[in-house]
Amino acid sequence: MEIQVSESGSPAVQRFHCAHCGQNLIGIAVGNPCPACDSLFLVNNPANERCGKAVASLTLGILSVLSAVAIGLGIVLGLFALIYARKARKQAEKGLAPLLSFNIARTGKILGWIGIILNLLMIAFIAWILYQFSVMY
Repeated sequence: MEIQVSESGSPAVQRFHCAHCGQNLIGIAVGNPCPACDSLFLVNNPANERCGKAVASLTLGILSVLSAVAIGLGIVLGLFALIYARKARKQAEKGLAPLLSFNIARTGKILGWIGIILNLLMIAFIAWILYQFSVMY
């Protein structure tokens, strides 16, 4: 929901948008279908909200990539990023979250996989170094 504030500081106009197509629904009565896609217009329209699970997935994916040097932590964060991305995608498919959640969740999922792979490579690298030292001494 987008609220425009007047010069006095009070809300002037509330703008509602369709959860499925983004159509501006000013002038459409609550409970009536959207003129563009025929989905019902509800007051608690998910398009006016953010998808917390998608944002959590993105955040965990970023932390997973950044924690590639912390052995094991990045794998756990990456797995949680994948779990939250899946939950966010299901919410968006059911219409309980805005369509933007698909892109945010996809990015979180990709970063989660990258973080997991980087952490596994770091573990393999450390194991290789330990093996080289054990052969030398």
